[in-house]
Amino acid sequence: MGKLLKIVFWIVGGLIMLLVATAIALPFFFDPNDYRDKIAEGVKESTGRDLQIRGDIKLNVFPWLAVSLGETVLGNAEGFGKEPFAEFKEIDVGVKLLPLVFERAVEVRTVKIAGLTLRLAKNKDGSNNWSDLSKPKKEEEKKAEEPATEGEVTISSFNIGGLEISDANLIYDDRQTGAAYRVEKLNLETGTLEPGKPAKFTLTGGVSAAKPALAADIKLATELDANLETKIFTLNDLALDVTLRGKDLPGGKQDLALRGAIHLDQSQGTVALKDLLLTVVGLKLKAAIEGSGLNGDAPKLKGTLSAEPFSPRLLLTGLGVKLPESADPGVLASASFNANYEGSLKGARLNNLALKLDQTSANGSMTVTDFASPVIGFTLKVDQFDADRYLPKPAEKSAAGSAKGNAGAGADDKIPIDALDKASISGIFEMAKFKLRNLTFTDVTLKLNAPKGAVKTQELSAKFYGGNISQSTRIMPGTRPAYAVNANLSGVNAGPVVRDYMNKDVIEGTAKVNAALTTNGLTVNDLKRALDGDLGFRFENGAVKGFNLAEVIRKSEALFNGQPYSPASEKATTDFSEVTGTAKITNGVLRSDDLAAKSPLFRLSGAGTADLVADKIDYIAKPTVVGTLTGQGGKEMDNLKGITIPITLYGALSAPQWKIDWGQIAKAKVMEKVNEQIDKKLKESGGDIGKALEGLFKKKE
Repeated sequence: MGKLLKIVFWIVGGLIMLLVATAIALPFFFDPNDYRDKIAEGVKESTGRDLQIRGDIKLNVFPWLAVSLGETVLGNAEGFGKEPFAEFKEIDVGVKLLPLVFERAVEVRTVKIAGLTLRLAKNKDGSNNWSDLSKPKKEEEKKAEEPATEGEVTISSFNIGGLEISDANLIYDDRQTGAAYRVEKLNLETGTLEPGKPAKFTLTGGVSAAKPALAADIKLATELDANLETKIFTLNDLALDVTLRGKDLPGGKQDLALRGAIHLDQSQGTVALKDLLLTVVGLKLKAAIEGSGLNGDAPKLKGTLSAEPFSPRLLLTGLGVKLPESADPGVLASASFNANYEGSLKGARLNNLALKLDQTSANGSMTVTDFASPVIGFTLKVDQFDADRYLPKPAEKSAAGSAKGNAGAGADDKIPIDALDKASISGIFEMAKFKLRNLTFTDVTLKLNAPKGAVKTQELSAKFYGGNISQSTRIMPGTRPAYAVNANLSGVNAGPVVRDYMNKDVIEGTAKVNAALTTNGLTVNDLKRALDGDLGFRFENGAVKGFNLAEVIRKSEALFNGQPYSPASEKATTDFSEVTGTAKITNGVLRSDDLAAKSPLFRLSGAGTADLVADKIDYIAKPTVVGTLTGQGGKEMDNLKGITIPITLYGALSAPQWKIDWGQIAKAKVMEKVNEQIDKKLKESGGDIGKALEGLFKKKE
């Protein structure tokens, strides 16, 4: 028995030695390069394309059954130019011989592909240069290729030592749409590829597009765990770094980094994005998303999104946004957000949305129902926001009181109303406290309804200095957008409003104002020129501070009469019980003819115009003295009692000047004396008008 085993051993060993010797000797007796033409003819017959094998064909049999193919070029399809469809410098692939023969185990060594260039193109008629390589086979060809089931050979194991692609290029040119993309200097390297075991991947290369002109350098490293039987794929330790380059990018380039893991169960139609972290210009966005229904028509996604605290100022500056100098240089220092995410491939919803910007906190929700043509809805509640900190510093004022610089700057710039029509937006915005231009609003509610391509409406309400403010706006988009505004103030304490806004204590009283305005146009000046509407106002129980009408009248009268004047000791204030008026605006010109004011000292009427476009005012106020004007030391001046005193306002509307028309006052005083004399003579003549006039104009001795 032992002798028999020994004989078998020697026979088997001899066969192996013979096989090895044959494998070693075979390349010396067989040169695959002799079959170049045969290979080219076969390719030409099956594809209609020319194949050129310019490099050597190398064949090794032991210990690896390996083939190495040198520089090779495959011609392009007809109508796509003379450049080759595909070419490479070298391909090397090999299978270990003995495991294949004795164990039916396929052990492929690292597959190497060097210098691959693939050119894909589509003509204007929609035809492409790759579809002819995958023509459907005839039924008889399919049957001829079906493997025989009898004596079927099974593979016990399969693995590839790795894949190395170096200096590869992919060019895509779509002449139908003008799109053009290039992948250049692509390098791919993997670890051992074996079913059921994870493999490491590294990839580097460049990608570029023609429209828009953009390029990207890509570096990817990950571990792929792929189970082809269960159709479960996992990317672990995903690390993607991208450097974008383009003339339209801030600074010419931007860096992006993505980290995390992705788990895909294709059989169940589920996906899980685990601990994804996207970093761009200091902003770190985190996501944990789970998806289901990927095999159907309505996949669903849900999870959480958040941003770690970041500096909006650094982010915007890094993105090339030039920020204006703000009143508070410390703003835009810190921001963060987090939300629960629900959505699909067509829309999304953010629930439990929490935002924070500097000292402001907000919460709410937002919905986008259609990414292709966005329909956006939102609800947002804010605790407080001081807009003055973020706005530019107020312009310095000149001695005349107007802001330095060109007051009309930007007035002819087009208003970007088209931006409102890029999406349909509706929602409610609430704010507990809001500050703008040093004015404070509380319990602010803003309702917005802006459907795409239709009339847009906005409604605002708030508590305002002891009263209420409400305002509604309608915007009619079009080639010349139109606007309609209705605004109302009621019970507003005017004194604090003016003090906060102008930093001056000039008025007191309770105000009620209403306005109904319409306009249209593309620029601010257009809106001024087309402004029409009505205004109405009423002030009660107030005073104008820093201006004493009685003092002005006394001083002006003294100067008019050439008499010395001593300033009064009373405070510079003009009290009034009520001031009312209305105004009509036509083509940017305001006209008011019914100004009326009541005061213990005077009654006031007024009429005139204010040109909002030309910034001019032409207005005459006519106070009539009804009380006694007491001067310093108790001296009374009642000689103007009952006389109307015309005060003309003129010049720039932003900085008006004024003057008193003493000529009209003098005429009034003359007529007053004449009337007194007529009355006196009438009494003396017993009511005879003739005798009265004769006595009035009789010369004195």
